[in-house]
Amino acid sequence: MFGKLRRLVIFLVIADAVATQIALFLADQERLYVPLGRTLDSVNIFLNATFHLRVAVVWGDVFLTLSVYDVRPEFWPVGNARTVLAGVMISACVVAGVLYFGLSDSPRLLVGDLLVFDLAFLAGLRLVAGAYGRRRRESGSLLSCIIIVGTGDPAVAVGRALLRKSGGVEVVGWADSNGVVSKSPLELPILGTPAEVPDLIGQYGIDE
Repeated sequence: MFGKLRRLVIFLVIADAVATQIALFLADQERLYVPLGRTLDSVNIFLNATFHLRVAVVWGDVFLTLSVYDVRPEFWPVGNARTVLAGVMISACVVAGVLYFGLSDSPRLLVGDLLVFDLAFLAGLRLVAGAYGRRRRESGSLLSCIIIVGTGDPAVAVGRALLRKSGGVEVVGWADSNGVVSKSPLELPILGTPAEVPDLIGQYGIDE
């Protein structure tokens, strides 16, 4: 289920990890050229492989804790702007704490640069992913087709949330115990009953 969405999530996880490491590298290199703090030369480079690994672990833990890559039906897995922003800021604060308490001679400018670069990279990735999802929807090649069982308030809330998404996810219709009726919630058709869901999955190419 949600095979295409999960592949998108895997891509985002890998792309985020790579983008964060690039942001960290650029933040480290920028300290050589920005005239702030004490003067550095090309030999006086602070970061090493161990610190890069620490940053990767912190970012991964925080993003997973905040469910940035959630693939539940009511979520679009590129993550909303607020969650991604919170993830980057919390991760940067944790890294700042590691630098401050673990290394007294640590560069303070590094954390600010890392925050700016990483936010720019991750925002760019999500703009690309969102554009990809919209293009899939416009071309009729969707990432996921969904049928919702039931027409009660919880089901309608899920359907309304999905309809607000701009990615390649489409709610095909409802499966309700009353069967096909003339009027259904959110102007989506009632395709059949819950007992008919196995047949509806094959008929409409349903993923979930």
